[in-house]
Amino acid sequence: MVYLGLSVVPYWGFWTAGGTRIAGKGGDPATDAWFLSWVSYAVVHLHNPLVTDWGNYPYGVNGAVNLSMPLLGVLGLPVTLACGAFVTTTVLFTLAFPLSALSGYALIQRWVRWRPAAFGGGLLYGFSPYLLAHGGSHLNLVFVPLPPLIFGVACQICAQSGSRACPGPRRRARVRGTILALLCVAQFLISAEVLASTVITGVIALGLAAAAGKEAARERWRASARAFGVATAVTAVLLAYPLWLLAAGPERVPGPVQETSLYRGNLLAPLVPDSSMRFRVPGWLPLANTFSGGTSENGLYIGLPLLVLLAAGAVVLRHRPVVRVAALTTAAAFVLSLGSRLTVGRWTWKAVPLPEAVLTHVPLLDNTIAGRYSLYVMLGAAVILACTLEALRERLRPVRAAVAACAALACLALLPLVPAWPYWTRITQVPRYFSSSMVTSVPEGSVAVLYPFPSSADAIPVLWQVAAGMRFKTPGGRFVVPAPGSAGTPASGRPALTGRVLGQLAAGQPPALTPALRQALLAQLRAWRADTVLVQPAGRRPDLVVPFFGWLFGRPPDTRAGGIIAWYGLR
Repeated sequence: MVYLGLSVVPYWGFWTAGGTRIAGKGGDPATDAWFLSWVSYAVVHLHNPLVTDWGNYPYGVNGAVNLSMPLLGVLGLPVTLACGAFVTTTVLFTLAFPLSALSGYALIQRWVRWRPAAFGGGLLYGFSPYLLAHGGSHLNLVFVPLPPLIFGVACQICAQSGSRACPGPRRRARVRGTILALLCVAQFLISAEVLASTVITGVIALGLAAAAGKEAARERWRASARAFGVATAVTAVLLAYPLWLLAAGPERVPGPVQETSLYRGNLLAPLVPDSSMRFRVPGWLPLANTFSGGTSENGLYIGLPLLVLLAAGAVVLRHRPVVRVAALTTAAAFVLSLGSRLTVGRWTWKAVPLPEAVLTHVPLLDNTIAGRYSLYVMLGAAVILACTLEALRERLRPVRAAVAACAALACLALLPLVPAWPYWTRITQVPRYFSSSMVTSVPEGSVAVLYPFPSSADAIPVLWQVAAGMRFKTPGGRFVVPAPGSAGTPASGRPALTGRVLGQLAAGQPPALTPALRQALLAQLRAWRADTVLVQPAGRRPDLVVPFFGWLFGRPPDTRAGGIIAWYGLR
């Protein structure tokens, strides 16, 4: 309940806005809401939730390449049907913090018997700077209760599957392997990137654990390998179709889809707080806000008190295998988070590449962002913190004094991590047209062109579809799609012309209204089989918008209502 109560604080402005605001900054939350709405619509209407032409019409959207989060869409289906995807988005953002903290607490309890210490570790993981950084914009990255569960099942496989005292070891290996596979599949259906980094970090941790306990590893490796083999086989079978979509499916993007080199950690990031923290140094903010490419990616801040406590605990408790493995894994994750080159402040050492440079040459892994390995830095720190607090309590006497000392030390260590909450609330007022009966004038399942034209620069119009219950398809959108003319992609018919012209109109720089331009635009609308154009006079020169569309269609609009000006029956 404490975790849940704390999670309401960052999103208080969204909960009190009555569904007219979406959590986040930038366009990612708008895309999150769109995919949550689409998955709900697809399940109810028996469509493919991973491939759709409701966006980026007529070419469509590959959900495996994009951040479709089908599992979250299914889990949020009742809320979406009852209250809409805006509310679902805020609910899932809010639940991400306590569920992640609870799963961290469950993992830590494998090695820590004192529940307050495990609670503190869960608090550090579930409300870490990593979740704080992504909690304002990246639902797929902030919803991370599964990595601790994956690690927990992997630890269970390694610790118990080789015991001959347990009846039916082969059956137990199959059961645990299947559970691990289901968790991995679930994580893929939330974020494939988080699953990839979880597997990489888990392999590192297992290697370190095997090196730390060579005799146990020799005794248990066959049974463990059997369970991991089952997990790999089941995962490959269940993810065969999504992986095909990712690698060779329609609307896939060859090569990296994001500039990963921009988002690497900084060696100073653990010590210098950025503007997302409540306690920060104003003179250092211009530098700190550039760590990992920006505050929405910087999850490496630890603070000097906690860093000292973690180092002391790792040294004093180095005889405990769990602390030794956690410390080394945390250090490895930190090195991976630094990216392919070491960056200290504004200086980058380009002479010697770091280990993460290898991943940039591995297909699919070349899309992983280095700075996001801070998730595992925080999870490892949470394990070490809990073990340290428990060890301190056991060594101090009397008991009450020990508990008070541990509480004071934990508060001192975690105080610098207090976030600057609540999140900034972005007001997103969707025109009343889309949430009223007026939208029924648009034929269901038809194609509607929107202005402002939805794009990476302006994702808000995709929320019109969300508010309308995905009633219509539309070109454009804030999606990862092949560029016009890219390998294996036809250049003709892409929304380049219409998107470019409508973008110029929104910027207050309309093109020359020539017959050739009019003919080309109308030809593209015909190719799209567009029935409707829905216009909200907006942009730098709203007075130019309606005359432009009147010139394009050669007639006045059919209706002006609910904040929208509409042309119907264009086909």
